[in-house]
Amino acid sequence: MVTTPLRGVVTAEALLADAFLASRLKWSAKNYWLAFFGEPKDDDVWSSHFGGHHLAVNASLDGARVVSLSPTFIGIEPANYEFQGQRNAPLAEELADGRALMRALPRDLRDQAFVDERPGEVTNLVFETCVIKVDKYCLGPQPRDIL
Repeated sequence: MVTTPLRGVVTAEALLADAFLASRLKWSAKNYWLAFFGEPKDDDVWSSHFGGHHLAVNASLDGARVVSLSPTFIGIEPANYEFQGQRNAPLAEELADGRALMRALPRDLRDQAFVDERPGEVTNLVFETCVIKVDKYCLGPQPRDIL
């Protein structure tokens, strides 16, 4: 089983490597990097960036104290997958919390919160039933349909 959400994101990326778009656009678990800005020291400010296709974590530190983790983006595709004989859904709690938040909004605010016009490749893939099959992955209903 994948032990952390960040490892889960990178592992999911590795599973996508055989998909047509992934190979064409060079999405890969090997296409993640770590960069440091300044020199990591206990008595000075510095920052780091860890990122790839579905991940961008920027950390600003003052010595060993984290000052900011912004901007940060964590996405995943596929959201549910099998790896080394175990089912994994590394961001399941976060996705459930997001759905709960959207359900809790009054209808007018919920309508404002949805972004209907988005790039074609941005799709929520967390579904139990397969609606459209692309390579070996399932695309489900539009995000509005899961609330």
